[in-house]
Amino acid sequence: QPYDRRLLGAAGEELATPVRLKAQLRLGYAALGSGAYHDAADALEAVVSLDPDGEKGREALSLLNEVHARTQNAAGQFRASLALAQRSTGEEAEALYRRAAELFEEPKDALDALLPLAKLHPADSRIVDRAAEGLIALGRYGDVVDLFERGADATGGERAAQWLMRAAHLTESDLTADDRAHLLRERAARADPRHVPALRAAANAQRRRADPRLEETLAQLADALSEGEERAAVQMERARLLIDAGSAEASLPLLQEVVARGAESAGYAEALERMIPILRDSGDQPALARALEARAAVVSAEERPALLLEAARAFETAGQLERAVGACRDSLRGRAGAGVAPPHSPTERGGDAGSLRRGRGSGGDPRAARRRAPRSPPPRRSFGAPPQVGSRRPRGEQGLRPGDG
Repeated sequence: QPYDRRLLGAAGEELATPVRLKAQLRLGYAALGSGAYHDAADALEAVVSLDPDGEKGREALSLLNEVHARTQNAAGQFRASLALAQRSTGEEAEALYRRAAELFEEPKDALDALLPLAKLHPADSRIVDRAAEGLIALGRYGDVVDLFERGADATGGERAAQWLMRAAHLTESDLTADDRAHLLRERAARADPRHVPALRAAANAQRRRADPRLEETLAQLADALSEGEERAAVQMERARLLIDAGSAEASLPLLQEVVARGAESAGYAEALERMIPILRDSGDQPALARALEARAAVVSAEERPALLLEAARAFETAGQLERAVGACRDSLRGRAGAGVAPPHSPTERGGDAGSLRRGRGSGGDPRAARRRAPRSPPPRRSFGAPPQVGSRRPRGEQGLRPGDG
């Protein structure tokens, strides 16, 4: 050791590089062995600078790493570990990066180790999340977004959706790139079709843009939601979109789902209102009659009688005569309560009482009804007619006069 010191002191940089390397390396070993750690560090760092990519330099880095560990110099050990990792490959390099990453509690201080590890293991949430925290602390938002996108590509599923949603938030709030944020949210929804926050966010963005894919996203959202008010609201919105797009028939199951939740559910009255024209066109008379009855229960007193009368006609057409009579009776009561005169026009008589009379009193044969009809004009009535002499209809099926009930 004294010889090497004198040699280096006398000749210094005039010495050939191989000679200087050997002398400095011997000084480093000697100082390390005697516990002169600062001297050892100086000598070993000189070797590294003389032979950064050679075997002597690598040997000096290993010793330097040991020196810093003994002196608890985290920054020095971090630098030495990184330098060694960059000169290594495979598992050895990864082990050195991991050792370096654990030297600092604050992720921003360990970024130079965390980022290489994140490239090696883009799906490792612990590494990716620590690296993202460090980048955010340094304001490197673009790098965070790239980090999350790589991680999402490597994982898929719920974790990918979470990372993409975080990337979208940063893109929108810190990078003010709304279009890219929108695309990231859509990617999140595709990554995990049952990730409710991603689907909500994608739907909100599509709603603002009047995106024609909104109905498809809402369908995914409805599938991901459990039964509840939010699902009912989503189904109602889907139904509106389908009706507006000319696909009213496809909206019927959605409307029926909303109605099935009961009158207290949000959207119940609107769903009934939108169902009725669809059921009229479909020819499903029993379903139409039930929908009309249900809607009559939630509208104003002035609107109720007409709905109940239409329900009675639909029940009659469906062959449910007892329910037809009941609906007609309720309609008449509703008219009396609302101060509305019962229908007396020929059109109205032909549309309710006449049809019910033919359906009940003559087995559906209009000629038989005409043969039994009196020659003088019949009394004015709104729904049904009294039985003719000799007919034996059950009492429950007899026609109703205005005011019966």
